[in-house]
Amino acid sequence: MSDPKEEFMAAALKPIAADTEKRLGVWRWLGEILAMADESALRAATRRWDEVDSGSDRSWLRKIALGALVCTALSGAVRLPQSALDLEPLALASGSGTGRGDIFQRIGKGLDVEERLLLGDQSLSPLQRKEALVAGDPDNPAFFAEYAVVYHKVRGSLPPDYVETVDRLDPDNAWFDYFAASVVSGKSVERIKRTEEEKEAGVAVQWKTKQPEKVEAALVLLRGARSKSRFESYDETLLRKRIPLLPQGNQAERMISFAYVVSQDKGDIRMRYLVDVICSQAWKAGEDADPVQFQQIAADAEHFLRNLGQLKDVSIIGELVYLVAASGISDSLANAAAKIGSEEDAKRWGNLSERFKIYNKERRSKERMEGDARRLMEKG
Repeated sequence: MSDPKEEFMAAALKPIAADTEKRLGVWRWLGEILAMADESALRAATRRWDEVDSGSDRSWLRKIALGALVCTALSGAVRLPQSALDLEPLALASGSGTGRGDIFQRIGKGLDVEERLLLGDQSLSPLQRKEALVAGDPDNPAFFAEYAVVYHKVRGSLPPDYVETVDRLDPDNAWFDYFAASVVSGKSVERIKRTEEEKEAGVAVQWKTKQPEKVEAALVLLRGARSKSRFESYDETLLRKRIPLLPQGNQAERMISFAYVVSQDKGDIRMRYLVDVICSQAWKAGEDADPVQFQQIAADAEHFLRNLGQLKDVSIIGELVYLVAASGISDSLANAAAKIGSEEDAKRWGNLSERFKIYNKERRSKERMEGDARRLMEKG
């Protein structure tokens, strides 16, 4: 007989099936969260998701429901698994409504104009909501940061006034440089796949540069960030302002509010493009046996990781992004240092790489809490 827990997890993870790192991380967390779940509740939720998806493209509902469940588990706001597995509010809305606005129709009721603006008019598109937010307070860097993230998601580029606006609103904030570098780089480098034998033998990851001009532009921004005195994404700031405004009177409202929170677009997930550029440049420094090039990218990488480690996230996504970034970058720098012959750097980055590998293996233990990965940088 099939395992209802595994069926539920497989159904929940369909929307992120192509993202191996994220899928494996979320699979581990769900395995812990659902360990004592009621089988009938699991089967009902899985069946309902399948019914919803069979009629139209509603996979985004599963994403926010899954995000709400995981967010709830990590925050401890609702006792899992029984109460958080009641996805009926989302399922009913998805089956009877016409789209996202139907699910979030309670968001903003009873609030004043300014409060509704902060939460966003749910009848508008995500980009229109952020445009309205910026128009309402054009001098707010937090609003512009959110707008830039959504603009990139929709249009695939930075807003046309990005540089000028950042210089005016928040010139000393390195987050804007890192985000711009990630957008500029895009998929300009490509990881060369290793065979299973090569992985087992510990062969270093190799890289192919597809668009060198984009890589160079990203590196200019990355290095410019080292002179900035601050690093703030504003995610936590805005979340603290929004949570008190969300309906939380009953379980249905709480689940809808959780779904609203985790459906907000975040910039840290896009940092993976910059991570790839850093790893590729570390590898290139090793291949070229260039100690100057190595020291430069190592300094850039350390500044980036220490800044990225300051981000606070209510979901596991930020933690996973940081873990993937720190693991990949430290491993790449350790391998490059060994090729160059810098024993001190090879030992330092190698020790850090090993700490992250051990941490990753121990993440299932109850002692491991969100945010622990970030502390490992402080030991090295």
